[in-house]
Amino acid sequence: DMRLEIIISAIVRETDGLALSSRNRYLSPEQRKAAGALSRALNRVKERFAEGETRTAALENDGLSVISPEPLASVDYLAVVDPDSFERVPVAQKGNYAIIAARVGTTRLIDNIAL
Repeated sequence: DMRLEIIISAIVRETDGLALSSRNRYLSPEQRKAAGALSRALNRVKERFAEGETRTAALENDGLSVISPEPLASVDYLAVVDPDSFERVPVAQKGNYAIIAARVGTTRLIDNIAL
C-alpha cells in the first residue's frame, strides 16, 4: 500500500556501452572492460531478431555466445521476456525485451534491450 509511480525512460549508457549505474564504480578497469560483454550480448540478440530469428532459445543462445567467452563474467540469466509479465516467451515478437543479469567480479549488473 505504498504510493508508487513507475517512470519508464531510456537507459543511459556510458561511452563503452555499459548501462549507467552506481554499481559500475565497484568494477576494476579490467572488470569494466569485461562488463561490456553484457550490452554486446543484448545487441547481438536484437540484431538476430532484426534478421528474422524469433525462436527464443536461439536468440538467448546467440546472446550467451557473446558473453560466455568472457572469463570475468558469470551470467545469472539471459532471457527474452514479455515486458508486462516478465515471463519468458517461447517465440519473440516486437515489443519483447532481452534481459540479462551477470556478475563481473563480485558486482551484479543488470541490463535490457527492447526488440
